[in-house]
Amino acid sequence: MRKISRIRRPLLWLLCFLGMAAFTFVRTWAADAAGETPPGVTALGDGMYSLPSANIPESKSAPEAQPGEKALADGMYTLPAERIQSIDRASLVQEGMKAFRAGNYPLAAERFETITNATKDDWQAFSWLGAARLKAGQPELAEKAFRAALKIKPNTADIHSNLGATLIALKQPMEAEKELTEALRLKPELADAHYNLGNLQANSGRLDSAIQHYQAALKANSSNTAALNNLGLALLRKEQLLEAIKVLREAVKLAPAQTSYRYNLALALSRAKKPADAIIELQSLVKADPKDHAAQMLLGSLLYQQGEAAKAAATFTAALVLQPEDFAAQYGLARALVRAGQFDLAEKSFQKAAELDPKNAAALLDFAAFYVARGKLEPAQEVLLKALLAAPDSYEAQFNLAVIYGRLGKFADAEKTWTALCKQRPTDPKVVEGLAQLYFDNNKTDLARDQYFQLLKLQPKNALAHHNLGLIFEGYGDLETAKTEFQMAAAVSPKFASAHNNLGVIYEKLGDMERARAAYQKALSIQPDFPEAKKNWERLNTPTSQK
Repeated sequence: MRKISRIRRPLLWLLCFLGMAAFTFVRTWAADAAGETPPGVTALGDGMYSLPSANIPESKSAPEAQPGEKALADGMYTLPAERIQSIDRASLVQEGMKAFRAGNYPLAAERFETITNATKDDWQAFSWLGAARLKAGQPELAEKAFRAALKIKPNTADIHSNLGATLIALKQPMEAEKELTEALRLKPELADAHYNLGNLQANSGRLDSAIQHYQAALKANSSNTAALNNLGLALLRKEQLLEAIKVLREAVKLAPAQTSYRYNLALALSRAKKPADAIIELQSLVKADPKDHAAQMLLGSLLYQQGEAAKAAATFTAALVLQPEDFAAQYGLARALVRAGQFDLAEKSFQKAAELDPKNAAALLDFAAFYVARGKLEPAQEVLLKALLAAPDSYEAQFNLAVIYGRLGKFADAEKTWTALCKQRPTDPKVVEGLAQLYFDNNKTDLARDQYFQLLKLQPKNALAHHNLGLIFEGYGDLETAKTEFQMAAAVSPKFASAHNNLGVIYEKLGDMERARAAYQKALSIQPDFPEAKKNWERLNTPTSQK
């Protein structure tokens, strides 16, 4: 007796364990300027912007020193004597600047406002008042102060630059760009105007122009780490990875305590396919700041990609301590636990991730794949149905659900699902093959035959289609057609052991024992432990069968 080897494809699965890109976070335009630069403004989404220093003298100066026009070569500033007599302006200036440098911006604003109330033409006091208001989180009042200063001194580049930074804080990018452009017209080397204009242009996608402004800012001050960081990010966005890495390394070198710079360096390294170097930077970062959630997430992703599943799981767990309801961390943990072989914990993490984001079809598909790998088809079916609720048009969810229905013996559900997919994608070979295989596995031979013919129109060299058609025609008693189909299967896929074995069976039925032996021998040379081929070979070579 001989056994027919019915070949079934392994469970067709289109989407199992996605890449970890979802856990990459980019810290764009986030930096503090080096040196004594008083204000720092948040504007335009997540962008950090430094505000010009308003000309704070670096050297020791007389009490009446003011930001604004230089009168002496050594950085001292002149002060009209009559103003001192009227309001003791020198004391107010000294107190205001002292408060500003100490971070007491409300007191600084109060002192400078006293001056502006007494003398309406003191543009320097208005400029300082604007800076204090901005640092105190009052950009509307800051704008009024800077505009008042410009009415008195309209051609002062620093004030235009400060007003531009203020308008950024007020989310008025077009007006801000006008002021910054005017500042650079008046003073082309003004570093802070270049920096802020670079940020505006980077956030609007004008990366080439942004890069030029960052480079101009760095030409004026090569140690401006904020400009280095944002230049590196602009280069990163343009996929100029090696240049980005070089610039970001310099930023980290100059400001090693700035964790955002190190994070961005790690991100650039990871995109440049240097995960080991990126991991080193991130490990240093999280050691310095264990509460950096984004760094934990990127580190977990890279460790996972490097096959360090246990370390990745520990890192995602640390991220969850910081943000217990974070779907991405929970999802990453589930995947890492799977790879680490901790399946019970992985199942719980998948369940938690599904609770946190029940509409994430990709995560649900991964969860279903996890169940399939564990042989739990009923739970896999339930998860796939949830995936379809989340994404009714998901091809992957419909495809894999059809496969699961078939494996569970739910023929009607499987046929309905496959048929719907065939209507949606009539030229998709995988879909046509799925329906053909369902009919074949359930002995619907005529339907399977027609479906395999349709498949061969799309894929003439599909070995499985030829093989199973051989079995179908053998069942019809059409041995010649069966022989042709098995020959085609073996020709298309020479290492298809079952095709050679079943071809041997046909030869044997046709009385061609020599070719039958050769076919069985070929099957065994491909797969020595093939039980059907081994039995057929032994039977054909016994003395009884040779007579």
